[in-house]
Amino acid sequence: MALPAGAIIGFNLTAANAATGFPAHYAAPYLQITGSDAGQMSADMKASGTKFYTLAFIIPHGCTPIWEDGGNGLGAFVGQVRSLQNAGGQVIVSNGGASGGEMATGCSNISTLTSVYRSEATTYGTNRLDFDIEGGTLGNSGANDRRAKALAALQKSDPSIQVDFTVAVDPGGMPGDVMGMLRNAVSNGVKINLVNIMTMDFGSGSNLNNGISASKGAHNQLASLFPGLSSAQLWGKLGATFIAGRNDDGTPFSTSDAQKFETFAAQNGMGELSFWELQDYDRPAGYAYSKIFNKITGGSTPPPPPPTTTPPTGGGHFEAEKAALTNAVVATNHPGFTGTGFVDYAAAAGSAVQFSVSRSSAGSVKLTFRYANGSTTNRPTSIIVNGATVTSIPFGTTGTWDTWKTVSVTVSLKSGANTVRVQATSAPGGPNLDSLDVG
Repeated sequence: MALPAGAIIGFNLTAANAATGFPAHYAAPYLQITGSDAGQMSADMKASGTKFYTLAFIIPHGCTPIWEDGGNGLGAFVGQVRSLQNAGGQVIVSNGGASGGEMATGCSNISTLTSVYRSEATTYGTNRLDFDIEGGTLGNSGANDRRAKALAALQKSDPSIQVDFTVAVDPGGMPGDVMGMLRNAVSNGVKINLVNIMTMDFGSGSNLNNGISASKGAHNQLASLFPGLSSAQLWGKLGATFIAGRNDDGTPFSTSDAQKFETFAAQNGMGELSFWELQDYDRPAGYAYSKIFNKITGGSTPPPPPPTTTPPTGGGHFEAEKAALTNAVVATNHPGFTGTGFVDYAAAAGSAVQFSVSRSSAGSVKLTFRYANGSTTNRPTSIIVNGATVTSIPFGTTGTWDTWKTVSVTVSLKSGANTVRVQATSAPGGPNLDSLDVG
């Protein structure tokens, strides 16, 4: 089983200032990008509603990254990607693939490799890098280790970088060599954002049924990679990629199959849906697969598992990314946050972050919110305590999205469990919210 190959883009924009982030659940079909089709991405988005695209594939020419289809270097297709991002879209830059190798197979210097991966993100104005590791590349233990060390170093220097892995799968789950490669990445310190399984070319049986079975198996396997995450959070770290239409082994994956799998994925909260490939498979079909898979786009991050320890009864520190989210996502693309990220509100009134706060006694208490607002206008919110609006906070500008400030209000909380909801009241949405301190 293998994905075909491709070529890609470039312009100077740091990953920390990437134009558009990703929601908790989204469709990102593959595009084997060339000069003839790169300019169609904005039209693709307008026709299908799909905002996110996986661009395939960067491969090595020694330590120089090139795009497999045509051999273009970093910097090709800059204007086309910029147009997509200006229209609200975003790209995932995919490395590797079935036959061209991956940068770690061609470049033996970890420091140089780190710089190459950084240049991919900054050139294309995205913080999302994907690594399609299969075939001979998967069996190259030295390359796997170099890649992991380079990515860990990159994420340490720029925590906004999100790393995905695209891997082979059997109907029962991911093979042992795939799990070994992923464990090596985790042990080297790579923070894996998502594992995208290639649910295609199973050789026999239904691609739909095999895809569902493989997804269930992979979901269970992720628990060993990410201990402590809830089942919902594990589903959110899983993606699936099909071949639209006729697979290489001759088996079909129809639009009816796509609709059924999208329903399965949405019900379980899978993070990503994708397919091979937009240019040759889906555009001729009137974007049928894009439109079906794009139904999953949106949603909020799965809530964390129930606390295993007694919550604070007096004061306490609460990370926003662990709160309940409404029309908001967890992000890491601006430095200086505490915990594992911050919450990025959708640009809509009603988007919200809700904290659960336990108190041993009733009384007045100070709530201190840490936030950033890099816009030029206030981001007003209502503070809703136990279902009642008690005050508001304007969340004034902090100058840049990388500058964090605090603002405090005093409210009354009851003895026992309380909810504190920070809800946007206007179309720009709320600020980037980092944390709440109580007391």
